[in-house]
Amino acid sequence: RTHAAVAEALAARGAQPALVAQHLDLAGAAEQAAARYLEAARVEQGRGAHPEATKLISRALELLETLPESDDRALGQLTARMLHGLSVSSMQGYASPAVEADHRRAQELAARLGRPEVLPALVGIWAYWLTSGRLTTARGVLDQLTAIVREPAFASFEPEVAVLAGIHDFHRGHLVSAQAH
Repeated sequence: RTHAAVAEALAARGAQPALVAQHLDLAGAAEQAAARYLEAARVEQGRGAHPEATKLISRALELLETLPESDDRALGQLTARMLHGLSVSSMQGYASPAVEADHRRAQELAARLGRPEVLPALVGIWAYWLTSGRLTTARGVLDQLTAIVREPAFASFEPEVAVLAGIHDFHRGHLVSAQAH
């Protein structure tokens, strides 16, 4: 209870998210702590402190694993994997096996969720596979994106996905269809 009260007081005073997260963590509020750890990781990434961001994200992932399986947990894990992949790629390079592992897990989560909120994550995953030279895997992600934008509520994203299809075709050497997209 003391840690929960401290977290509440710190948050009310605009304390750094990592400090609030630590007290929420110690209070046993796993879901709230994980969200604050991810918020803190974004702050660290913004200042280029990727080792610190990676530690915060790793703790958020540990906490998310303790929660019951749900769409909210999967969405939190997807966010964490994308953030983790960004920090690890900044430290170890885009071809790091850890980055690939993050993107594979993020892709699984996005496919399972099948929700439009995952559209930006899918674009990032597609870009990773494309630049890694895994064109077939990238095509699978592009197909997911294409299916999402066929839904009337998300049709406004169709031009962006068409551009991705053009880039994909360009990388495959299909210059005529690339230009058409």
